[in-house]
Amino acid sequence: MGTGSYITPDFAFPYGANFAEVAVNTRTGEIRLDKFYALLDCGTPVNPELALGQIYGATLRAIGHSMSEEIIYDAEGHPLTRDLRSYGAPKIGDIPRDFRAVLVPSDDKVGPFGAKSISEIGVNGAAPAIATAIHDACGIWLREWHFTPEKILTALEKI
Repeated sequence: MGTGSYITPDFAFPYGANFAEVAVNTRTGEIRLDKFYALLDCGTPVNPELALGQIYGATLRAIGHSMSEEIIYDAEGHPLTRDLRSYGAPKIGDIPRDFRAVLVPSDDKVGPFGAKSISEIGVNGAAPAIATAIHDACGIWLREWHFTPEKILTALEKI
């Protein structure tokens, strides 16, 4: 039996770019996420299919957090959100019709076999990409999660 580890004095920073396209109903505040692309520099992926799965999972988690997931508390701080149905986690029908994850390999010698971190970077870009798409669609900036119809309508009243 063997064991091993890999320690480096350097860190291989992953990079990514996220792009979203939304449709905003300015009468109801409803937001529909039509397209989402997540392009991530993961160095040389050890297993490209698993890396893509990590990106899809992390990105969908971030989309849910940005658009629908919420824990509601009562006045005493007890959670009123007690199950996944009321929590608002994305369901299969909530996935954008055009949802793509793309690995952008790079030649980075710092990580093991040239690999970099992958799933954490997939969480970071969804909210800013969606907020920018909302701004492009209707001219408002939302700076707090999650992006609800109520927040859309309130922001529209201010412009």
